[in-house]
Amino acid sequence: MPEHQVVERSTSQTDPAMLTAALAGVLEPPYRALCLRRPELWVIGAVALDVVELADVRGDEIEVVRDDEGVRVRVDRLPSLERIPELERFGERRGRDYVIRAQRLAEALFEVEVEAL
Repeated sequence: MPEHQVVERSTSQTDPAMLTAALAGVLEPPYRALCLRRPELWVIGAVALDVVELADVRGDEIEVVRDDEGVRVRVDRLPSLERIPELERFGERRGRDYVIRAQRLAEALFEVEVEAL
């Protein structure tokens, strides 16, 4: 997967690459970083993300539920008949029954959270 840097919000003119360079070797991408400027220094926190590339998927929020009733998909909170095999495979790694929530980060990249049921 190509390496991307997505800046969701910035209130300064500081180059985010300078701040994320501080995480090099500490945490492997992809991750979500939060940077905060203190008077004397920058404070950086980060958490690892699961990211999947989904081509040709409409909507920005996707939820896939697999349980005894089968597979159900919601796109932008609306029921959908669309199947998303990439997300289903992702969920199957966690167990037979799962809930997946995917949120678009940029273009075809989605942040993914999986919970086993």
